[in-house]
Amino acid sequence: FTVALLDEDSRILSINRSPPGTELTPQELIGRILYDMDNGAGEEYAQLFRSAVETAQPLREERVIKDAEGNAIHLSLRISPVRTSDSESLTFIATIVDITETRKALLNLHKNREKQKLMESVTYHDIFNQVQIMKGYLELMGSDESRKEQDRRMFSRVEKAADNISDQVKV
Repeated sequence: FTVALLDEDSRILSINRSPPGTELTPQELIGRILYDMDNGAGEEYAQLFRSAVETAQPLREERVIKDAEGNAIHLSLRISPVRTSDSESLTFIATIVDITETRKALLNLHKNREKQKLMESVTYHDIFNQVQIMKGYLELMGSDESRKEQDRRMFSRVEKAADNISDQVKV
């Protein structure tokens, strides 16, 4: 979690640690322009930052950058204006948070939900079909008049269990 104090030109005045994907130390970042650190996003960030300066409104941006090995790093950038009562100048507090693991977890959650929906659908139909088969055979077996009374009671219990499973599976 990186926190930086920026001037109106997005020049870093103070910073607690280097942002993810940056190999420069915090001391080396002092005086640099925040949006120049992201390869290829400078002008886009510059426009966003100018908008935040003009409106004095908070800015929130999510961005994907590449580290030195080419791995994707998902970042959340928030810039909030701060105007002190004794100063006409506007400064900004920027926070940069690596949300890569959060993004991966959300993607996995979405994939798991889709798998769960498929599994529920398959499970319901598979169980329901088997219960219907059981009930059909039980009906045929229970209608035989030559069965002993005890056999009929057992078949009745199995049939009741099949009905219970069927009721439990219904949505």
